[in-house]
Amino acid sequence: MPVQGCNFSQLKTDIERLGVNISPSVLQSLIEEFDIVINSKRRSSLIHSCSDLISVLEKRAYVDTNNYTPLKRIVERLPSTSERDMILARFDEEPSRSVPFTPNNNYYAPQQQRNMFASVDASAQSYTQRINYELSNHPEILPEEVIEHISNSIGSKWRDMARKLKLREGDIHRIKEQHGNDSYQCAYRCLLLYQSKCERYELERNLLSALEKVRRNDLRSQVHKILNRRNL
Repeated sequence: MPVQGCNFSQLKTDIERLGVNISPSVLQSLIEEFDIVINSKRRSSLIHSCSDLISVLEKRAYVDTNNYTPLKRIVERLPSTSERDMILARFDEEPSRSVPFTPNNNYYAPQQQRNMFASVDASAQSYTQRINYELSNHPEILPEEVIEHISNSIGSKWRDMARKLKLREGDIHRIKEQHGNDSYQCAYRCLLLYQSKCERYELERNLLSALEKVRRNDLRSQVHKILNRRNL
């Protein structure tokens, strides 16, 4: 059974069911293993189940139909049962597709190193590979509260916001293609991609400007207050 398309959703459901009795120690070790991807102490503290962990990895664009190897790593840590073995066998029925997990990468690496990936022919890289590379190399610098609040509130204007943030049309199209009418997921992916590309000193200013340009001054004001609290 290929782990793709609609079967990917079934695979997640099966893993979540299998992991319902995951021990606290195993769950904590998995949270630590994926710490660079979760990239938020607050978010980590809210993970209380295998299902929560998978949901966060999806939100971080680290798990999807093009990169399901992290799910296998989760299953491998669960108690050995016949059901677990059957799920593991499903991963072996087609060539593994995954994105390298490199926890030693650093946002403050030299600019030349940070731009190295951008110099690679984009046509040779999948959308998921580029997103995952950028996320693993650029720790979260917008507060999680800001990303969550905008994603929950921007609605259908997420594409307008993405364009004002100067994201590429190709990336906007692929985000729409992957997440359809789920404005939360679309906005969330856009903001993660934006913060991975934008220079830190411009990050907050450009975001506030984009919200103003798409006529969401209410949201701009709310985000501004959140940012001011952080900077006190």
